[in-house]
This record gives sequence, structure tokens and C-alpha cells, in this order.
Amino acid sequence: MEMLKNLQRNYDLNIDLKETLSEILQRLEVESYGLVRRNLKLWKKKYIDKINATENISMKTESAIEGYIYNMGLKIEDINIVNFKRQVPTEIGFIDLVGVTENEKYIIEIKITPAKSSVLGQTLSYWQYMKETEGKNYPIIIIAPSYTKQYHYGLKAIRGIKIKSFIYRITKDKIIFQDIDK
Repeated sequence: MEMLKNLQRNYDLNIDLKETLSEILQRLEVESYGLVRRNLKLWKKKYIDKINATENISMKTESAIEGYIYNMGLKIEDINIVNFKRQVPTEIGFIDLVGVTENEKYIIEIKITPAKSSVLGQTLSYWQYMKETEGKNYPIIIIAPSYTKQYHYGLKAIRGIKIKSFIYRITKDKIIFQDIDK
């Protein structure tokens, strides 16, 4: 249990464990700790292989959630979106989905890990890009399995932009979305 808490804390603090391991190995190389260095090198390879495997699975999962929404629509509370553009290119990256209703467009960002404050920066960049290119303020929808304290505090600082946060739960045959603001 403590190990999981440490991993979550490292994630919340944006600690790049790949980079940290590389720095430790460089330091040990200079200080000539042969056996320790060799064991850490083996551990690093195993650990980074696990990280890379997880990242590959994550991308498939995010794509699966994106595909589910694209095909099934997004019906949450007063929002009912059935038309989407996927992976919309911008100068600053790809917007996961742009949902289109009769009266509105929505910038939709999907995460498969707990949403941190950096997600707000990413989506606000997309929002500003859309505002400058289309001349309109579009609401943002962020969908994640959970949200960190960083995210909640960052969200409190944003004024004048409509941002809706939803959690999702995957069941056997569907994905259930829930508004966390209610």
C-alpha cells in the first residue's frame, strides 16, 4: 500500500522517474560503485520497459474511450453530443475530440490517468487556439478516471471559461460518465 502511495505522490509531483534513474546512474558511474550501478542499470531497464508497456496500453485505452464517445455519443446531464471530429490538428497539438451540436462546439480532452493541473494548461491552449482561429469561446470538457488536488486548485483559478469535468467508469459493455461538479 505504501508503495502505491509513493507512486501516486511521484505522479502528483510530476517526478520523471526515467530521468531520475538516469541521473542516479550517471552519478554512480563517476563514483565507481560497480555492483550497485550494475544492479540499478538492470532495474532501470526493467522499470522503463514496464513504463513503456504501460504507456502503449494507455494510448490504446485513450483511443478506445475516444472511439466509444465518437461512435456512441456523449450524453451527460444537459449535454448531448452526437457529432464529433477526432484528433483535430492545431499548431500546438491534436485536440482529442471536438464535439458539435446545433448550437455549440466543445473541446474534449480525454485522459486515462488522474487529471493534473497540466491538463488545464493543455486544454486552455486548445481553447485559445480555437478562439483565435474561429473567433468564439467554446466550452471545454475534460474526461478522466479521477482528478488530483492540483487540478481542482488550478480549476478554481480559471474565470470566464466554461470547463466541465467528468469521471468515467468502464463496465462490461459501456462507459459511464459522471459530472464531478455536481
